[in-house]
Amino acid sequence: MSNQEKIINEGLNYYKPEDTENALRIRLENDDTLEKIEMYLKGESYVSDADGRLVGKRQDTKPKANETGCRAIMSAITSYINKSSVQGNITPEQLGLLMNDFHRGMANIFAFHCDEWAIDRNERKAIVNFIEPFVFMFVTRTKDNKERESYGMTIKQSGQQILDHTRSSSLFKS
Repeated sequence: MSNQEKIINEGLNYYKPEDTENALRIRLENDDTLEKIEMYLKGESYVSDADGRLVGKRQDTKPKANETGCRAIMSAITSYINKSSVQGNITPEQLGLLMNDFHRGMANIFAFHCDEWAIDRNERKAIVNFIEPFVFMFVTRTKDNKERESYGMTIKQSGQQILDHTRSSSLFKS
C-alpha cells in the first residue's frame, strides 16, 4: 500500500453461512418426532437385534386409540408440527395463544370422539401431556423468527473499505 492511499476498514458486511441441502433438511425434518408420537398412540416400541441395530417395531402396550383415532390425532398434531409452521415468526403472546388453542383443540377432539376412537377417558390427560411438550418445543422455534434467523442471513463484523486520498510528502508535490 502506498503512502498516498490508506485503506481504513470499519463497518459491517453481510455474511451468509454456508448451508448444505442436508443441513437445512435436518433442521426442518420432523418425521422422527411424529413417529414417536404415533408409536405412543399405537402402543409400539422399537426392537433392536443383539448388536443394537434397529430391526423394527413391536406392540408393547394397549393402543391409546384405534386406527381411526390415531390417524385423526396425528392429523391434528401435524397442523402444529410441520415444515411450514416452523418457519413462522410469532411473538411470545402469539405462542401462548397457539398453545391455548392446541389444548382446547385436543380437549374437543377427545371429548367428542373418545368412544368412537376407543380412547379410555382416564387416559385423555396423559395423552395430551405426552404430546404437548413435542408441540411446544417445535413451535417455540418460530418465536421471534429465531428458526429462520438460525439458517438465514447474518451480519458479520468484517469491515468497510474507505479510501483516504490524502497526500503524503513526496518528491512530486503539486
